[in-house]
Amino acid sequence: MLRGQPREHEGVGPIALAEPVLDVVRFEPHPDATRERGGGLVAGVHLGGDAVEPVMLEPEREGCLDCFAGEPTSAVGRVEDPSDLCLPMFAIRQPERHIADGLALVLDDEREGAAVGLETGPEEPFAELVVGVFRVNQQVTGSDPFIVMPSADLEQAVETAVTARIQNNGQSCIAAKRFIIHTDIYDAFAEKFVAALRGLTVGDPLDQSTDVGPVATEGGRQDLVDLVEDARQKGASILLGGDVPEGRGWFYPVTAIADLPDQARLVREEAFGPLAALYKVADREEAVQVANRTDFGLSSSVWSQDPEEQEFFLERIEAGGVFVNGMTASAPELPFGGVKHSGYGRELSAAGIRAFCNLKTVWVA
Repeated sequence: MLRGQPREHEGVGPIALAEPVLDVVRFEPHPDATRERGGGLVAGVHLGGDAVEPVMLEPEREGCLDCFAGEPTSAVGRVEDPSDLCLPMFAIRQPERHIADGLALVLDDEREGAAVGLETGPEEPFAELVVGVFRVNQQVTGSDPFIVMPSADLEQAVETAVTARIQNNGQSCIAAKRFIIHTDIYDAFAEKFVAALRGLTVGDPLDQSTDVGPVATEGGRQDLVDLVEDARQKGASILLGGDVPEGRGWFYPVTAIADLPDQARLVREEAFGPLAALYKVADREEAVQVANRTDFGLSSSVWSQDPEEQEFFLERIEAGGVFVNGMTASAPELPFGGVKHSGYGRELSAAGIRAFCNLKTVWVA
């Protein structure tokens, strides 16, 4: 139970108390962190802990590092260029202190602390500082499957598939990226889906008539180029797009690819942009096999009107979420997180608050 809530059992019996982890350090590879750090804030305030104060660190923005006392890069050893950090957001309890002091709050704590969202290797900037045993809540990204079976409402599935693929210009961790279609309806789905994608307008994101804008970075666009060229060279069919347009901006055309061979990178890697991969499957067993083929497992979408078939997918898809006859979305009341290389732990809802708590078992006799 959360501190302050009525106990379910008065008198003799077990009681579970959730106590906040007071010192939290959070590293974010992108600036969309307000929602995710909410669990730590709630745990810190509602459960009696210290509030976690956010600090924005955007190394590429001039003057941004001035919020720290001393030289920020001196705390991270091998890193000479602050822009190499690529950590736009983190939060520590006392933001006026140096980053090394903030890390020490967690690393030197005798309790089980939480280093949240930190992924590091021997060549990463904080590798020398991260020692000890920590609870980690890590959310990364995904290559979500979008499965459509013959019993599905085809028109609704196609309409949703388009939105699920191109939301935020295709740059969303929970965007549908791999469209796995039963052979009985594959041709009909592919025709409608590609036609709908072809009708989208790529252009100035400030223009109200634009459907798809540019990707965020030059490197992000090059990743898409490399994935498509690799697939093309290995025999995949380019149904739409696939060529970088001329002109300014990191634009990439809405692209659809089919007939991907197993050795193509796109089969296992994430496409972070307006690039859709289509797969034809003979039955639900093959659909699950294709869906689980990647190392990712953030979320998924299944389209079927058959209750038994729905249950089949719910039990077998390796993902942190399965949305039936709808597009994957996140909401404050729903736990959010993935499995495999898409992370571990959960954000949002009560589960997201408890991620920042230590559970204490109490027996009263």
